[in-house]
Amino acid sequence: MKTLRPVLFITTGLMALHSVAQVANAGPDTVICANSYTMQASPVPVGSITQWTLVAGCGTIVNPVLQSTPIVDLCTGINTFQWTVEVGGEVYIDQMTITVFDGAQPPASTEEFITLEAPNNSLQLIGSPTPTFPMTCFWTVVSGPAIIAQPEEAVTTASGLNGGENVFQWTCNNGPCGTTSANLVVLVNGIITNLSDAQAADLPRFFLHPHTRQLHLFGGQQVQALSIADMQGRVVRYGTLGDRNWDLAALPTGVYLLQALVDDVPVSTRVLLEH
Repeated sequence: MKTLRPVLFITTGLMALHSVAQVANAGPDTVICANSYTMQASPVPVGSITQWTLVAGCGTIVNPVLQSTPIVDLCTGINTFQWTVEVGGEVYIDQMTITVFDGAQPPASTEEFITLEAPNNSLQLIGSPTPTFPMTCFWTVVSGPAIIAQPEEAVTTASGLNGGENVFQWTCNNGPCGTTSANLVVLVNGIITNLSDAQAADLPRFFLHPHTRQLHLFGGQQVQALSIADMQGRVVRYGTLGDRNWDLAALPTGVYLLQALVDDVPVSTRVLLEH
């Protein structure tokens, strides 16, 4: 933001110090993805004495008296410079800021895929890079009912995830250097992988043996229909009336959609099959 200094009078002499943009105009505030910039101060009256000075931040002024001097070695963040014009026994000043974003920042990234086993419905989100001013990063929920504890923190907690897929996005806004984002898919698996939990289930639950890749039904009396499809929607396994066990060992590693009707109760969940 441009800063116009109030009118001051120097008590030790006759020279007045004014803030008049028409005489001393330091040029517009700017936002860049670089560590150098060419100043854009407005022309000054003939016979003026001019001077650029660094007020805050850092930067090397190549030619302090030139209105369009280059500034090099700028720091990431906000750098403030002052343009002083002395003419006719009076001094005029104006300030401008150069906000520098770091072009060396890596793009946003996070884990691509995480599996949770029901009833666990919370997890730690870990995004990279950790934002440093002026870059900002934040988490958003793309799909699912989850609540993110601290969306602007690279490491935070998400809770209240739904069964099936939950998608989160870590986005980093690096100003003129660009905005990047990365998605994390969290699968809350309704397939139980703990045998004791499956046997104790009141409702129809499926148990996938992690070593044999055998799928078993616990709870319920009769499977009326069952199908397993891959992520392209192709059905790769059927169940017939009365089945309670299915061999998935021949299927390749991947995520599958299981849909079944057990005792008139619809069951739909994702299956993560690993070899």
